[in-house]
Amino acid sequence: MTLEQVLKEQGLRERHIKVYLACLELGSGSIQTISRKAGVPRSTGSIVLEALRQKGFVSAYKKKTIIHYNVEDPKKILAQIKQKAKIFEESLPEFSAFYGKNKILPNARLYEGKEGMKLVLNEVLSDRTDICTFTSASDLFKLLGEDFRNYIKKRVELGIRTRVIAPDSPDARDQLRTGVQELRDVRIIPNTFEHSTHIWVWGHKIAMLSTKLLSWK
Repeated sequence: MTLEQVLKEQGLRERHIKVYLACLELGSGSIQTISRKAGVPRSTGSIVLEALRQKGFVSAYKKKTIIHYNVEDPKKILAQIKQKAKIFEESLPEFSAFYGKNKILPNARLYEGKEGMKLVLNEVLSDRTDICTFTSASDLFKLLGEDFRNYIKKRVELGIRTRVIAPDSPDARDQLRTGVQELRDVRIIPNTFEHSTHIWVWGHKIAMLSTKLLSWK
């Protein structure tokens, strides 16, 4: 890679590159001398040299009444670049937090069996976000038993509230009765149709459980 290409990678335009390389070769000089070496008009050289000074590539000093520019040691420029990169790296968690709020990428996963169901319940707990469900308490207690009871206990301990739409059943009515202490708002619907799919919604996630397939998506 040529010096011109390297400098271009650092965000320098063509005229900046010409003036900087001329200054690098001369070491120091007046605006007129450097501009002539770079092959650009004096007015352009003056503007570019000031821009290079602000970037830390050159420094300026007065010799009598004439402003001269002195090229900085390339090692010093490298140190400045590394320092800027370090500052950005240290701030990366904050930048990532803002990025995550506005950048939601679609993603699908498939879990199978009871262990897969338990993984999703644990994900709900780790996200610590209120949840809405269309589900059958009877099915979940039947499939998961004590694991589902432990999930409810941990959810309450973490302060995660849940809104439930559930077909009528003894378990659903029991959840309605214990709703206040278990941070649960329950709406019971008539048990007039058979269903095997349960839907859980929290944050930006949706989980679907098929009690026939015993799998989470």
